[in-house]
Formats: sequence, C-alpha cells, structure tokens
Amino acid sequence: MVKALEIEGVEGVAPHSVIADLRALLAGRFAGAAPAWEAEPARKTLSTGVAEWDAQTQGLRLGEVTEICGGLGGAGLVMDALLEASAKRGWLGAWVDAGDTLEVADWEAQRLRRMLWVRCGEAVLALKSVDLLLRDGNASWVVLDLQGVSPEALQRVSGSHWHRFHRLVEQRENVLVVLTPTPIVEGARVRVAVGCGWTLDALERPREALRREALVQVFVRGRTPLVAGGFRKIA
Repeated sequence: MVKALEIEGVEGVAPHSVIADLRALLAGRFAGAAPAWEAEPARKTLSTGVAEWDAQTQGLRLGEVTEICGGLGGAGLVMDALLEASAKRGWLGAWVDAGDTLEVADWEAQRLRRMLWVRCGEAVLALKSVDLLLRDGNASWVVLDLQGVSPEALQRVSGSHWHRFHRLVEQRENVLVVLTPTPIVEGARVRVAVGCGWTLDALERPREALRREALVQVFVRGRTPLVAGGFRKIA
C-alpha cells in the first residue's frame, strides 16, 4: 500500500520537525534504491502509454518539468497511464498532494507500491516538500498536485519556484510533473492539455474505457505541436 505522510503548517510555515520526518521517511523508504538514471543510464525517457505524448517526446523525459493541465478527471486518466508505465519500469516516485484531492482507492495497489504520498494542507507546504524531494534525488519522478488549490493560492506561487525546480531536475536528472487546472508553470518543457466531454454516467464506467476516450494535446517548448489547435485521443 502507498505510504502516506501528512504535513500541516503553522501560519504557512512548515515545522522543522515535520521536514525532518520527511527526510527520515525518504531514507527508510528509498534506502539502497538506485535512481532510474543510474540503473538505466541509456534510457532517459519513460513511455507513458499516451500515444500523442510518446509520439512527440518519446514519453516522460528525465531532467525536465512537465505540466499536465485540465480537470481532475482528465488529468487523473493521464496519470493513470503514467503510474502504470512507472510501475512496469520499477521507478520510485512521490506524489505531493497540495489540495488533498488524491483518492488512492481509485488506483490499483500495484501502481502505488513504489510511491510516497505526501499530503499537504496548502500550496506553500507542498512547494517546500517538492523542493526537498527533488534535492534528495532518489525519486525518479515527483508529482506536484495543485488541482485542489484555490485560484488565489495559485496566483501567489512565485515564478522563482519554477526556476528553482527547473534547475534541480536538470542537475539531478529526475522529473517533476505538475498537475494544474490551467497553465501556470513558467518554462515547462512539455505541457499536456487534457480535454473530456463526459456526462455523469462516466462515473459508472471502467477507467480503461474512459482513458480511450479522453483527448490530449501536447505542446513542446520551442517547436510547433504536431497537431496544432486540436486534440488527439490518449490511445
């Protein structure tokens, strides 16, 4: 089962003891584990199972910040594909949940066994946790989930955070995936926009069926998308 750590702040400041707990948990959780780039030096990408994404970038690329933007349901389906691919490769990961929106019961246990779930009460603490996880370097991927954060809190996220995260993933050659309701990540190398047109009956349908119907558009910084102005199906 996924390991969870809850982080709560005091007037927006993370207590030193909580950060120490996170460091200790990282040491115990990932002790002796080789990061992905050491175990597989020739493979710096992870095929995601999302056809349009893999076609344009060969998948999730180590050393880069990727943003996935859209509604909770659509982003969740893209992450479902990504977690499945990560589990098959045996990569270690961490999910920093800023708005407490992750429902672990929705995911297969096998996809969560090598993931640390950090539950934060606010965006400030989530950003601090991501900084620590990226610096630690043992997690091949870190997800910063801002889907449940208020628009006002998102506006207060300084661009300096994104610049620092870009430097960290380039240095450590891990990857940061940011889940957002709308595009906010400055300098994201890859942005995956997810669109869905579901009705309420989608709640009763299998996840795999919904994945086949979800639409994505992939933007790669510095070059024109292969499908400009349109969406393609995930698979």
